[in-house]
Amino acid sequence: MKKVICAILSAAMLLAMCGCAKKETTDAEKDLDRKTSDKETEDPTTDPEMTTEQFVSMEIERVNEPVRIVDQDGKEIRTLENFGAVQLMDTGIFYMAVAPGDKDVTQYRIFDPESGEDKLLGEIRDQGYIASYSTLEVGGKIYTLTTVGDPIDDKPDTLLLLECDPETETMEKYVISEDGFPYAGMTEKEGRIVLFQHDQQETLYDRVVEFDPGTKEMKEILCFELPKDMVGESVRGISWYGGKLYVLTVSFGKGGEVRLVIHTYDETYQELDEYEISDAIAEVPGNDEALLNEMKQMVAHFDVLSETVYYYENFSSSAFFGDVGSGRLLLTAPVISRSNGMGEAYYRVLLSEEDEGFRMVSEKDGNFTDSGFRAKDEGYQIDTISTNREGKILVGTRVRAAEKMEHPEKVDVYYYLDAPEK
Repeated sequence: MKKVICAILSAAMLLAMCGCAKKETTDAEKDLDRKTSDKETEDPTTDPEMTTEQFVSMEIERVNEPVRIVDQDGKEIRTLENFGAVQLMDTGIFYMAVAPGDKDVTQYRIFDPESGEDKLLGEIRDQGYIASYSTLEVGGKIYTLTTVGDPIDDKPDTLLLLECDPETETMEKYVISEDGFPYAGMTEKEGRIVLFQHDQQETLYDRVVEFDPGTKEMKEILCFELPKDMVGESVRGISWYGGKLYVLTVSFGKGGEVRLVIHTYDETYQELDEYEISDAIAEVPGNDEALLNEMKQMVAHFDVLSETVYYYENFSSSAFFGDVGSGRLLLTAPVISRSNGMGEAYYRVLLSEEDEGFRMVSEKDGNFTDSGFRAKDEGYQIDTISTNREGKILVGTRVRAAEKMEHPEKVDVYYYLDAPEK
């Protein structure tokens, strides 16, 4: 059996995953449609006239691809056979693979580059999409969200919270929704997990849920509604900082107006304040012609960094630092994306419009500090970064301009590094 290459999250999220350009739509109902898309793909590897729905309907055989893990000097540690995201956690490199002998089964694995151990944690049959951008590690266990089912048919898809335990080499599955939408996210609150998810109903309920890893208790704490008249709110991100929960929503008004709003809550989830940040995303260069599209986008990172500063990054083109209270834009760059993992935040920033390479920087108090790392081989660029709390960094690089290489390789190379000294 063959499976589609990725799930339909929304047109914007799908195209971002596939490296395609986005086209603005002003129809909020189509933008939030859970099963269809009105966008077009501009991926040069596909027919430019093919619609997004046609693109994701293409059945592509699930196969593993080699990922080379190397040290600071480029010496190989291990080549992994991988299918999906590769991310550094405190307990090792968390990745997925198509199971040998059964292409409908996805394995969840962890590789320890220090000991060389490669462990199978669990398996999912008919996995639809894993929300790797919001993977957490709490109490030595790895948590992530995934759907089960075909994302392009009319049947409900189950949304699961997975709890992977590297010590016992086991994986537990907790049902979040029997009819869930692939886009979801989570944050850690003092040893507990707070997550949000979209229900697939006529009235669109975005539910915020707290999960206690100790008792396995799951309870709904907040709910945002977007009825058929499309007047209401939809969640885009959550972040726990300084004893407060921050919830980012897209608010749709009666006159078709769209706003980005941050709601804050105390430890008992009583609402404290509300801040609009629409002006910040409007100030991002290039957003004047596609502002509504950018404001409605699904969000990869919404991280509150201090009492006033947050970082926002969507699945389209907007990524910036903003001020919570004033709603002002503080800093953006032509290309910027945040690291995953539980360690210090690093950012991938384009050197200049003419340069093909990227520099990896950390941010503190609004200042970028260059890490000094560069992709070692000609034709490679930094693609992803993940960090752990032990001070290690995993920098994923991929071929950017293979035609410039004397012996082109199509293998992603991940550098396992010590964090640079301050």
